[in-house]
Amino acid sequence: MRQLINYLVKVYNLKELALKVRDSRTRRIIPTASVILSWIFGFIFRIPSTEELGRLLDKPRFQKLVGSRHISADVLARVISRIINPESLRGILHAIIRRAWENKCWLAGSWAGWMVIAIDGTELFSSTKRHCPACSKRCIKGGTQYYHRALLAKIVGEVPLPLDFELINSGEGEKTAALRLVLRLARTFKFKRVILIVDAGFHSPELMKLIAKVGWYWILPLKNEDLLLSRAIKAHFDAYKSPPKSFKGKAGKRHLYVTYRDAQYLPFWENLDQPVRILSFNETNVQTGETLENLEFVTNIPMEVMGAPTLWKCAHKRWDIENQGFHMLKHTWNLTHSYVHHPCAIYALIACMLIAYSLLILFVERRTRRYSDKPLRSVSLDLLSDLLYAPSPFTLDSS
Repeated sequence: MRQLINYLVKVYNLKELALKVRDSRTRRIIPTASVILSWIFGFIFRIPSTEELGRLLDKPRFQKLVGSRHISADVLARVISRIINPESLRGILHAIIRRAWENKCWLAGSWAGWMVIAIDGTELFSSTKRHCPACSKRCIKGGTQYYHRALLAKIVGEVPLPLDFELINSGEGEKTAALRLVLRLARTFKFKRVILIVDAGFHSPELMKLIAKVGWYWILPLKNEDLLLSRAIKAHFDAYKSPPKSFKGKAGKRHLYVTYRDAQYLPFWENLDQPVRILSFNETNVQTGETLENLEFVTNIPMEVMGAPTLWKCAHKRWDIENQGFHMLKHTWNLTHSYVHHPCAIYALIACMLIAYSLLILFVERRTRRYSDKPLRSVSLDLLSDLLYAPSPFTLDSS
């Protein structure tokens, strides 16, 4: 635990970053920064509810760590719902990523010399009873269901950190929110050699043009539902009698024999004023002989920049945002649990959760080898035990 505290203080100046957050209370007996730090450490320790975090804050060791006493569950909920500059929490996440970048965390890119970023959406906090003014809603059997939606941008490959998030407003589509997210990513991070992998639901000429405008490449998978596009691709390959090529690859634990067709500089969308490249892959499991699904991708990466086998491996990386992103956050960090159901609180708590998740991954992968073979949930338990039972207490003021 002391090693983690020193890392957060000396490398990321976590306490100074937390001091930039403000709330609308007129009498701040309990500092806002202490409440923010309570939430961040609560997520690092994987505390499952606001009430349990409030009980943990009754312990002097935890009070010394966050720098304040008398922080109850009610105070945690009230303050996080009154943050007047929630963008400052997003700024903390961005500052952590930039510092990791400056410390050469991705010196050779995150995968094969590229900074590979995946964007996908998810649904959160669905309920038939608990809701807020920002909730989306739909009619289901038995009444109305309320829910929130969000997009997550995440680095894929080495040191897979969340870069940013975007809440999807009620009545708004994913593509509109994705435009805001991509534009902010490009303005915030000065990454070189970027490939952005988006989900099939984001096939929008406006989004593809924006990604290309900021100097990034993009890869778009096509779903089976995109019958018109799939038929157009098949018709092109059949008309030009493009012979298939093949290679052997590996996806997860499966060894695959892959045949593919590759065509470049074809018009794709009427509103997309740039040529694209289309690829069609057919996978066969080498061990079982089973023919797997046909995969089709559209991209603006030229053939001379990346060959089809490498692009196939890169496109398969899009599943990392599900396996190491949403799955980890939902099942290990309780992202599906609404700690405080308020529009401002939801924004702030997602930011705090991503901050905690990023700091813990950076600590495990960049600073210590003690936990290299342990799952993150075990690391969290060890850190909490160390906090409560170490010979001396910990404070963020220590050197």
